[in-house]
Amino acid sequence: MVQKAKDTGRSLFDRSSRSTPQQTAPTSFGERRAQEMNQRMEKARTERQKLIRAEYASEGTSSYDAISVRRQQTDRKISRLQSEQQSND
Repeated sequence: MVQKAKDTGRSLFDRSSRSTPQQTAPTSFGERRAQEMNQRMEKARTERQKLIRAEYASEGTSSYDAISVRRQQTDRKISRLQSEQQSND
C-alpha cells in the first residue's frame, strides 16, 4: 500500500492534510470577531469539562471548594458568551 501511494505521487500525509478543512482568514471584522468568540466559547467549555471531572474526583477533599468555585466562574463566563452571541445574531 505504501508503494502504491509512492507510485501515485501523493504521500499518505498529503492525503490526510487535504481531507481536513482549511480555516480561512476572516474577510471582515465581524467574521474575525465571531471566530474569536467561538474560540473563547470552546476553550471555556473544555475548561468546564476538566473542572467538572476534577470536582468529581476531589469530592470530600479540601480542594473541592476551590474547584467548585472555579467551575462556577467558568459557567458564568459561558453564559455571558452565549448571551453575547445571541445578542449579536
